[in-house]
Amino acid sequence: MLKKLSLILALVLLQAPGLAQAAGSKKPAPAPPPAPTYGVPTEVLQITGAKAGFMEMGAAAGEVSILYRTWVSSSEVLTKTRSKFTNSFRYLGAGEAVLQAGKCTIKTEGRSVFGVEWNHLTTQLYACEIKDRAPDSHALEVTLPALKQGGFSLGGMSISASDDVNDPATQAILRGRMTYGGVKYEAVPTGFDQITPISGRRVVQGYVINRNGTPVGRIAFQGASTTKGTLTVPVSAADGREAVIFMALNLLIMPDLFSPVVREAM
Repeated sequence: MLKKLSLILALVLLQAPGLAQAAGSKKPAPAPPPAPTYGVPTEVLQITGAKAGFMEMGAAAGEVSILYRTWVSSSEVLTKTRSKFTNSFRYLGAGEAVLQAGKCTIKTEGRSVFGVEWNHLTTQLYACEIKDRAPDSHALEVTLPALKQGGFSLGGMSISASDDVNDPATQAILRGRMTYGGVKYEAVPTGFDQITPISGRRVVQGYVINRNGTPVGRIAFQGASTTKGTLTVPVSAADGREAVIFMALNLLIMPDLFSPVVREAM
């Protein structure tokens, strides 16, 4: 009974924005870096909430939305407890037509479809499988810090307001890789908020999204919310508009393991 209550509390803390915000004073967050020069015409969309079904949550931007369910399961093997985080999602277009559906899980072991090698002691994968799509045409993975490593120290590096987002070690950990319709995309973090002893649910400020090495989009998070922020996306469908929004919204609902609150909840 106690274990079930702990799991329910963990899910509430993981998904309720602002429920565990830091009390008292906090150092000012660093100013976000200037927007990149995009290789295609772009526009800025506001992120809003989306109409969701029973036990679902959602976010929308422009003409599309993502609806998802989150759960954490755990199992015990001898003296070790293993937890598994899952986001089951539907990516909807105009008229709520289903563009993609699938699930994203946090993996501490297994194989990467992009051939990414990771040390299970320091990193893990947020890996998305898209229903009825082959991995070589549609796939998404983000390298995350391991649960016991994320946040205060990672390989001798502490994430704080003074950290340089261009540090290769930081970018390697949080780099996202995606294939959408056979086209390659990559997401790189734009910056970090200051970690406090009791941080909120989000530390990473956002991501720049590149297509074949050229910036084509960006997501800027607004605090801990999964329904607020902005997306910079291509104006034209031919430039990957659908793919960029898909990647950005998945980054929005992905748990930020640099946040102590999120790590505790998982």
